[in-house]
Amino acid sequence: MDVRELCAGSRRYLPVQVPGALFSCGDGHAAQGDGEVCINGIEAPLDVTLGFRLHKHQSLSGPIVESCDSVAPDGPSDSWIVVESDPDIATAARNATHRMIDLLVSRWGFTDLHAYLLCSVALRLRLSQVVNEPMFTISGAIAKSILPQRELFPAS
Repeated sequence: MDVRELCAGSRRYLPVQVPGALFSCGDGHAAQGDGEVCINGIEAPLDVTLGFRLHKHQSLSGPIVESCDSVAPDGPSDSWIVVESDPDIATAARNATHRMIDLLVSRWGFTDLHAYLLCSVALRLRLSQVVNEPMFTISGAIAKSILPQRELFPAS
């Protein structure tokens, strides 16, 4: 997932689709522009520490990123981000928008209409990668500052 907000301090929530699923990680970037338009970002060997927590009985239809303030200073970074890929950019953008609406309804208690309206005025849709044709990746982000503070999966 080439999304520039995946950096130190961010959290990634992934659906687990099979029992005993494994995880692999690689392709670290020292920098990457939105769109990753040519070949790759600045590839770099990275030492990372990853922690995992399985949230049983919590379904996700796709990846969600909880970004933190350590991302590039050129824009709001402390956000909830949904990530969608599709061969058609417009389809990926629509899917990201629908997933954000679903997230706002299920986790923050918005009505469908209010979530849709909020996305219309506050959702930042961006190209995250175009280099892996025929798949394009779109990120849809809403700044945490405009939502009530929330843990995506509160400890039980």
